[in-house]
Amino acid sequence: MQKLQTLLLCLLSAALLNGCGVDQSDINKVTQEYYRPGKPEISAKDAYKYLSTKSREGTTLQEFAETLLTNANSGLRITAVKPLEINSSGGAKYISVSVTAEWKSAKTGEQYKDVSTATWVQEKNRWRTVMIPPALWNEEKRAAKNGDYATAMAKCEEMLSFDPYNIGAYSGLYFAMQRRSEEHTSELQ
Repeated sequence: MQKLQTLLLCLLSAALLNGCGVDQSDINKVTQEYYRPGKPEISAKDAYKYLSTKSREGTTLQEFAETLLTNANSGLRITAVKPLEINSSGGAKYISVSVTAEWKSAKTGEQYKDVSTATWVQEKNRWRTVMIPPALWNEEKRAAKNGDYATAMAKCEEMLSFDPYNIGAYSGLYFAMQRRSEEHTSELQ
């Protein structure tokens, strides 16, 4: 009996440590646990477990923690989370999640509210959030700023391989394509 209790305790501990305390196949439960609207934030170490496999390959725990710390230092507070429509791309299931955040301006004291979306992917019947590596965003911005639109386009396409629904990546791709087209048009004249 003692061995069975010890075994069950070990299995429960392992499940909780691996982010399995929540039904990972239920997007509503997973996003509530991850974003924790109206509650203290989840730790970076625990939140990192919710990253998709590809996102973890491109983003270290330290980079991820720095991103979360930037949000925490701005006073950002998640107030609502709502999963939207499930889509498919490349044989994978994706869902956009509406995230409402509020914060107060340190300079003016004004209250702000923002609604954005985050992409989640289903991996082995578990929902995982998608994060484009910060280094990839920086490379794209640097290339666009330096007028290297071919590289900027390639970086945006690489970002879309992480998150095929990312509006920022599409915006960057469109901008680089338009600028590259303008360069070619001026060369022809």
